[in-house]
Amino acid sequence: MANKSISPGFGYKSARPPQYRRTAASAAHPSATMRTFQVLFCLVALYWSGSGAVPNGNRPEPSDSLRLVHVLFRHGNRNPEASSIWDGNAYANESFYPEGFGQLINAGKRTEHNLGKLLRARFDSFLGDIWNINVMDVRTTDYNRTKMSGLLVLAGLWPPRGANIWNPELPWQPIPYNYYAAADDQVLASVPSGASSLLAERFADEDTVSYLSSRYGEVMEVLAANTGIEPDDFLSAFTIYDVIKVQTQLGFEMDGWTAEVYPEPLGSLAVDYYYIMTNTTALRRALSGPLIQKILQDTQSLISGTLSPEGRKLFVYSAHDVNVGNMLRSLDAYALDQSPPYGACVIFEVHEVRGQFGIKLFYVDYEEDSPKPLSIPGCPHFCPVDRFYALVEEILPV
Repeated sequence: MANKSISPGFGYKSARPPQYRRTAASAAHPSATMRTFQVLFCLVALYWSGSGAVPNGNRPEPSDSLRLVHVLFRHGNRNPEASSIWDGNAYANESFYPEGFGQLINAGKRTEHNLGKLLRARFDSFLGDIWNINVMDVRTTDYNRTKMSGLLVLAGLWPPRGANIWNPELPWQPIPYNYYAAADDQVLASVPSGASSLLAERFADEDTVSYLSSRYGEVMEVLAANTGIEPDDFLSAFTIYDVIKVQTQLGFEMDGWTAEVYPEPLGSLAVDYYYIMTNTTALRRALSGPLIQKILQDTQSLISGTLSPEGRKLFVYSAHDVNVGNMLRSLDAYALDQSPPYGACVIFEVHEVRGQFGIKLFYVDYEEDSPKPLSIPGCPHFCPVDRFYALVEEILPV
């Protein structure tokens, strides 16, 4: 299978270089590029304020057609990773972060708990009141912040009711989740083992370097002078952006030079990062293909009547910004203009309409309260499962 450059390009609100645009031929043959879906990209609104409010308008239209739900979301607000903080950063000592490096902070706990409440509001009648081990499968990556985020989403999604109430003074119940060690996780790993070399090649590609250098050369000079990275180390620039963003959100007073690069143009560089990561079929197959394949396999098991356990209604995946961003870009479902925020979530709803199974997707961001129905060229909002499979087949693992 050819390793095609199939993304519409990388760049945020800018013209894309020709090599990253779709050709007329590819546009004429939708099966050669990703299509369709509808993504319910759930973000927890008001996460910065820590409000307990849940976005309005997130309830689905009245329907008894829902059969299965798959949810992929980003963890909550966190502290920076120690390995990402550059030498000379005024806040390099872990004492500035009560929870520890890379750990979930209180705002992040509220973000994820609110996401759980949002999911409960949307799927209340579908899921029912009583949690049972068969109704749901929860999987996280091997990071403390995604494990904690999973638990917090579950707390908001499954407040104990009826037979689940075990302590009247504690409106919470323990619910298990599963994870694989990072080295063994080929479904949710941010960068699976097989993708590392592909990413290195993509960021070393002459066209990629030329594009990024022409657009962000001055930014990189500022970063090199103040953080010590090399002027062409664009991957490190992404992590520096993340540290500046996190420390700014924590209320720290930043060095004056950071105002030259944050929030822009580093924000645009971060968006370009997702386009570069998903600019070939090989990268899409390595980064998002395994999870898409699992979603389709579980959906097909539902359709064939072999889904086990029989009462399964929900699959939940607690992961990272790159999982969410790469999923959206790999499906050509959404033109990113910012990195997926904390609590960002993609929801795949499997419906049965007049005997036909299909997938619906939606997107919720902090700019609007209600979900944005999305579609990939080549399929309507309700995308028949067989059509959906045909459109994504080229990025599924062989």
